[in-house]
Amino acid sequence: MDFITKAFAAAIVTGCLALPATLYADCVDGSRPTTEAERQTYNNTMAAIKAALPTPPADWQVQAPNPLPAPNSVCKGSRAVAGYDAVYFSSVLQKQNQERQQKVDAEIRTLQQLPADKQKEADDLYKQGSQLGYQSIAAQKNKNPDEAARLRAEANKYYAQSKAIKQEHLQSISPQINKLLADNQAVYVSPEVRAHIVAVEGANPAKGERVSVPGADAAYFDSYNNLNLSFGKGVGQAVSVQLRGSREPVLAIANLFAGSSLKTLAVK
Repeated sequence: MDFITKAFAAAIVTGCLALPATLYADCVDGSRPTTEAERQTYNNTMAAIKAALPTPPADWQVQAPNPLPAPNSVCKGSRAVAGYDAVYFSSVLQKQNQERQQKVDAEIRTLQQLPADKQKEADDLYKQGSQLGYQSIAAQKNKNPDEAARLRAEANKYYAQSKAIKQEHLQSISPQINKLLADNQAVYVSPEVRAHIVAVEGANPAKGERVSVPGADAAYFDSYNNLNLSFGKGVGQAVSVQLRGSREPVLAIANLFAGSSLKTLAVK
């Protein structure tokens, strides 16, 4: 397992382990034990969800941890909901982001360099300050604190002038740097698509920007820009998939889910 895979594997496992506490810790009317039949159905559903995960596209990986076992208790009036998380990851997109960032960093470093004449002026002022600083140290050693303080104050003036030249230059290039950063952010594509799959009773109504994903009974982007897919329309079991990431790869992964066997878990 490479470093990248280990990194997002740890993130997924951590998220999955936190799920039961989030679901069942705050039961207003208390909790109830789950039955053996419920636990068996839950475990079977989780195994089926993992087995139905679509194969990632070329140059992508999928991190699919082992499902957590069924909970021993749930809130009264509710049932154990099988929810599974996986991450699709593109090393190609990550490399493209890194290469763009490296190019931007190099352009920023070039902009930050002072013009030759300004660099010489700043260096000369700094040298004068350094000379006065050494003289101040000598005066202090010679037990002449007043002269040492005067020389140190003079040295600080030269240091401040040298620093001011650099700060003025940085302020002048600030709009260019901000534009470089904004342009880079505008074309950034997340290399991760996070998938959360849940088997629920009845399909959730679509709320948001509807999109066409052939094979899904409903597909829409919610207010957080997550893509939600629904498989199943009736009162029986439905499967909901939420995909988080940049829009283009999210839609590509969504088409994989819509063509996978995952939708066979939904009762039409």
